[in-house]
Amino acid sequence: MIDEIGKMECCLPRFRELVVELLDSSKIVLATIALKGDAFMQQIKQRPDVRVVTVTPQNRDALVESLTGEMQCLLTSHM
Repeated sequence: MIDEIGKMECCLPRFRELVVELLDSSKIVLATIALKGDAFMQQIKQRPDVRVVTVTPQNRDALVESLTGEMQCLLTSHM
């Protein structure tokens, strides 16, 4: 779990390297990422193995249950 791939974090080359290594691995990753950002953040969002979910005031409460269910399914099938 990564609690925020944001502008400040992306200023660190090592952080960027670690994020790419993690995304390229077989591990399941749940992360938050800034809505707007530099080319690095846009590349992450455009990866075919990344699903972006936008959190809004209207969906934020329901996302807890739906994302928890998705993660449980992924973890079960990943074992």
